Amino acid sequence: MAFRITTEWRREADDDLAGMPGSAVDEATLSHVSIEVAGDTLTWVQDRVTGDRRKGANLSAYGLAEWLVWNWWRLRWEPTDETSAREGWRDAHDLAGIGGGWLWPNITIHTDGMHVVLAAKSSQPTRTELLSYTTDLVWSIPAAVFEAGIDHFVGRVLKRLDGCSLGDTDLHTTWGELSIERDDPDLSSYRKFEACLGFDPDEAEPETIERLLTDCESLGEAAMIEIAAHRPSTGLALSAQDLRRDARSAGFDTNSRDGVQELAEAPRGKRDRMPAWHVGVEAARCLRRQEDLGDGPVSDRRLAALYGVQEPLLEGSSRKARIAFMLDENGESRTVLRASGPTGRRFELVRLLADRLLFDEDERLHPATRTYTYRQKMQRAFAGEFLCPIGSLTDYLAGDYSDDAKEDAADRFRVSPLAVTTLLVSNGLIDRREIHERSVLSA
Repeated sequence: MAFRITTEWRREADDDLAGMPGSAVDEATLSHVSIEVAGDTLTWVQDRVTGDRRKGANLSAYGLAEWLVWNWWRLRWEPTDETSAREGWRDAHDLAGIGGGWLWPNITIHTDGMHVVLAAKSSQPTRTELLSYTTDLVWSIPAAVFEAGIDHFVGRVLKRLDGCSLGDTDLHTTWGELSIERDDPDLSSYRKFEACLGFDPDEAEPETIERLLTDCESLGEAAMIEIAAHRPSTGLALSAQDLRRDARSAGFDTNSRDGVQELAEAPRGKRDRMPAWHVGVEAARCLRRQEDLGDGPVSDRRLAALYGVQEPLLEGSSRKARIAFMLDENGESRTVLRASGPTGRRFELVRLLADRLLFDEDERLHPATRTYTYRQKMQRAFAGEFLCPIGSLTDYLAGDYSDDAKEDAADRFRVSPLAVTTLLVSNGLIDRREIHERSVLSA
């Protein structure tokens, strides 16, 4: 799979750029720019005057490269969450907002940490714009492929600038700094945490990042990245101290050795090539076969035993934890659930079981958050399929996807109606808009 940003320069390298109407760097890199993934063009353009259809538009390659380099860490590491629109998120992820007077494509770039998604949407023709973008397409690519595509494009723009005697630009400086950061493990970790918190380089409070990095020493970087990406409404990531406090006050004793230890057969293939939902669903089916659970509902007693806790953990709770997680420190394991109702607590417990089985078993912290990182998406897919297998669900519904039928199915499998709706949408049985409608009604 290839990700390419192609350029066709519109000026000769030896043109007198000083005599051009725009800035020298924009004029030097004025180009027919197109963006392609695996042969699919995301930047098809319709000319309203001539009727011509082209693969791209004339844009400042410098402006695009500068935006990509400046936002590189956030594009690569900052996920979305249930709110879908954190303050300032779109400034760093939507090409349409680059500005500078150019007609940029309506493409949003976001990540789950393992893959990068490029979502192109057609633009509405206007009276003042002669061109409009016509592509409606979503592509998910391995993060390494995205990085390689950006590196090649930026390198091409820099070479063009050097050839036009413009070798000392802001782009040269920021690219040099980014290259150093990416090659330095300590700087790279610092920037990852900044990005997950939603900050541009050097905009986060250094004390906040240093605290997260210190917490990595005891709880692990992978888990703390999930915590940073969670970002509660206060804007401050939870600390190891916060989590330990919640584990003591709202947690339940856990003995994972009494529960299922491993998957005898796990989903095969490299995860950078496999979507999170595929890993989660296949793992859930493997566990059901391994534990001889069939395709029916799983009781609270069996679920608690599989995890290694007492059944009362799944009963409703008035305690309000900030996130669900399992913490294993000093020979003691505690599980904290955020949901207050039984169905939500069942779902969270299975998410934590998935995390324990599919991620590093030596990790001390297993978090279940509201973000859409690869890890969290995998957990949700696992929990949905494990608690409510799609085959059994469709057999039970027998083609009736009414609200009443979905409510009955939710009661049978002891999951939320939203979980049933999400499973049906994920398997292409009902329209995706029903998830939003259900979320609004249950808010």
